[in-house]
Amino acid sequence: MEVPTTNLLACQAATTCPPLVVHITDALDTDAEEGLLSLLHQMPPGRYRHVVIGWRHGAMWELRHSGHLAQVVRMPLAASHVPYDCRLPALRLFRRLKQMRPALIHTRSAALQWLAALAGVPVRLHDASAAGCAPRRHGLRSWLARLLTPSAQPRPHAAVDCLQFHPRLGPPAALGPAGYLCDGACVIGAAGPMDGAHGHLQLVDAFLHLLAFHGATAPLRLLIIGDGPERIACKKRLADAGAAHLAWLPGQRDDVARLMRVMDIFAAPECTPESATHVLQAMASGLPVVACQGGAHSHLVQTGWTGAQVPQGDATMLAETLSDYVRIPGLARRHGLRGRRQVLSHHSLAAVAEHYTALYDRLIPREEGPGTAPAPGNA
Repeated sequence: MEVPTTNLLACQAATTCPPLVVHITDALDTDAEEGLLSLLHQMPPGRYRHVVIGWRHGAMWELRHSGHLAQVVRMPLAASHVPYDCRLPALRLFRRLKQMRPALIHTRSAALQWLAALAGVPVRLHDASAAGCAPRRHGLRSWLARLLTPSAQPRPHAAVDCLQFHPRLGPPAALGPAGYLCDGACVIGAAGPMDGAHGHLQLVDAFLHLLAFHGATAPLRLLIIGDGPERIACKKRLADAGAAHLAWLPGQRDDVARLMRVMDIFAAPECTPESATHVLQAMASGLPVVACQGGAHSHLVQTGWTGAQVPQGDATMLAETLSDYVRIPGLARRHGLRGRRQVLSHHSLAAVAEHYTALYDRLIPREEGPGTAPAPGNA
């Protein structure tokens, strides 16, 4: 493998270099950050340069792809018990931003937006990875960040790989324990950390209600992808009800896309940043989504068109809504295909890359001069 020799600062000084965009993330080993790197592959070559700064390890490396230049910088954290916003090596980052002189910075941290403003970064956007909803911010630090951040903030645009997540093309794969899947089985699925915040116990209760409604007429199955302390409680509740053989809780998996192609309906009983990502993955997989009201679900799931929204914490209503997909032939397929089309139009990697490229074109001023390419629309 050839060792890259490109010097970022030398490239920055060249008059022909396109504007620099910096993305700051907490780590580079999560699905969100992998999605960010995949998104960079979709950006038009030569329009912008991208630097991704992640707070793990101490190595620096570059990757080249299709005429793009994306550099990844990893900076170590301080003690792990110190809160995230307080343990950043702020001075190092400040100096690096002063050296890089980026045209725009993406970060979810209010403190880093403030730091970037002090470093002279002209445009600062939250939503570093375009993979979920930005957290709420409170206090003086938040107020300063909002004061120093341009008002033209984009709504977070989550992206999903629609080539990896796609509808199944034939019978479901023979996955799960022996006897789990059978002909005509209707698999209700969910995904996410089983930590009590994603409503998996509520989904188990809804599944048990469904068995009471349809157990004699439809072979129902439950599939929950994820791990955490609530997994044991879910298994116990299913076992106590005599339904353990109808459910598969495989824990954390790296083949989520393949498992989603086993599902027929996707449920998201609680709204979290992770659930928004999984909802999009399910929609890309051609699944109807039954989700709780609020948060990102409110603009991702369209009741009666791509799925349904139900009141938060109401297992009975969740069961009744899931029941519609079990008893009405073809409803799940119709809603699922509409959801797939929605994701292709607005949340595919190509669509989100086009959105951010247009946003950069609008917010980042272009300086025309000798050897500088004209801004889009000025040619």
